[in-house]
Amino acid sequence: MKTRMLLLGVAIIPWFSVPLMGKQSFKRFFPMSLFMGILIIGETLLAHKYCWWKIHKRPHKKVVGEIPLIIGPYIVGSLWMLKLGYGNILRFSFLNLSTHLFIVYKVMKWLKKIRYWTLVNMNSFQFLSLFVIEAFILYIGQFLYDKMRGIKS
Repeated sequence: MKTRMLLLGVAIIPWFSVPLMGKQSFKRFFPMSLFMGILIIGETLLAHKYCWWKIHKRPHKKVVGEIPLIIGPYIVGSLWMLKLGYGNILRFSFLNLSTHLFIVYKVMKWLKKIRYWTLVNMNSFQFLSLFVIEAFILYIGQFLYDKMRGIKS
């Protein structure tokens, strides 16, 4: 029960920051952030197939263990990355790289310590590289989405 409450908190707590970004920013950046969340769910299916990492605790037996991290910190984090960095590729890159370095080398260590997540057939640098590729897709995707809607950055 303790694990389920923790995972529920991980999924819900980041959403409390969303009102601080403003309605316009949310409406502009949510579609691409949601798309990236769906893409990451697909990535987790590959990760399970090739055993890139192992999730030891799940919110429910029929739900993959990454879901709380995707619907909470990942989607909300993508919203904030776009809000704070979109339109300035250097700032966006710096924000993403610094955040992902912290996640890979600090948060992942903690997740391993509490026996939630372990990298198996992937090392930390490869995992960081995956984050960098995802950030690039997020930025380019938002650029194309804005272009399609006629929005200038």
